[in-house]
Order: sequence, then structure tokens, then C-alpha cells
Amino acid sequence: ILPLDEQEVKRMEKQISEKEELIGRLFREVGDTAYIYQALGWQYMQAGMYGMALQSFEKALEIYPSMPMMLTLCGISTSYLAQYEPDETQSASLAMKAKFYFEQSIFASPDNPQAFYGLANLELFIFNSPENAKKNLSTLLGLEPKNYNAWFLLANCEIRLENYDLALEAYDMIVKGSENKQLAQRAKDNAETIRGKAYE
Repeated sequence: ILPLDEQEVKRMEKQISEKEELIGRLFREVGDTAYIYQALGWQYMQAGMYGMALQSFEKALEIYPSMPMMLTLCGISTSYLAQYEPDETQSASLAMKAKFYFEQSIFASPDNPQAFYGLANLELFIFNSPENAKKNLSTLLGLEPKNYNAWFLLANCEIRLENYDLALEAYDMIVKGSENKQLAQRAKDNAETIRGKAYE
């Protein structure tokens, strides 16, 4: 058995401490980079530059592959690209990609209302499937009963399915509960239009 070289031990402990500090600093910088990409993507999305937004969000996703919000933002920007893509084949491909992002976000965080809302919009307006949109909205409203944008989207689904009584119920929920006066007025106007058609 050899005697302990205390100086060598201290030297190695110091090296370990320095490396741990360096690793911690690098992790923080990597995290900061991800949030910068997210902020940049948000700026692009607000400007309607959905392709650039998606690139930024996907760069952030490379750093945090399972972050629900990042997956949701990728889904939203890809949905916009699908909506405005003139080529039907490319639009369908983008729509499937958006659906994948939303579903991954929900898998990572099953109580993520933004992902359910994005998926419901996708199902209704891109895939033209009000039934599937309703399923996602039902889950969303179970999480956020006072999400009146979701109630508005649900009313749209019911109208497409010709369930006018259910659409009126959704609009009434908005009129009675929403503090957003514009949204409440739109719901009231839409409800009056449906009731007017019922008497034509």
C-alpha cells in the first residue's frame, strides 16, 4: 500500500471542481441559446414568416427535444405553412408534420391545452374533420372550462356537423361567461344568425 499523495488529490479535486463549473456554465449557455431561438421564432411568427419561425423553433427543439411548448410552437408554425401552401401534396405533408408535433407535445404533456387547441384547429380547417376536432376540444375544455376560444371553435364544429342546438349552447356559454366583449358579441351575432335560419 502506497501513502496517499495529498497534493495530487487536491490537484485532481481542483480540476474536477473547475470542470464541473465549466459544464454548468455550458449547460446554462445552451439553455439560453434555446430560449433565444424560441424568442426569434416568435418574432418571425408574429410577422407572418412561418417558415423562418419553424426553422428557429426546430433549432430550439434540437436542444430540448421533448419540451412541450417548443413542440407546440413547431406544430402551430407548420400548420400555418400547410394552410398557405398552394401545392396540395406539399400542404398535406406539412399538415401531417404539424399533427406529429402536436401529438408529441401532448404525449410529453397530456395536460397541454395549447397543443389540443392547435390540433383541433388543424383537424377542423386542414383535415376537414370536425368529429376529430371535437374530441380534442372536449379534452381541452375538461382542462380549461373557461377557454372561450375553444368554445367558439366547438360551435364551428357543431355547425359543420349540422348540430345547431349544440352550436347555440356553445355560443351561449361564451356570451354568458366571456369577459372578451368582442368575442361575446361575435358569439351573440352568430347565435342570432342560426336562430334566424331556423325560422326561414
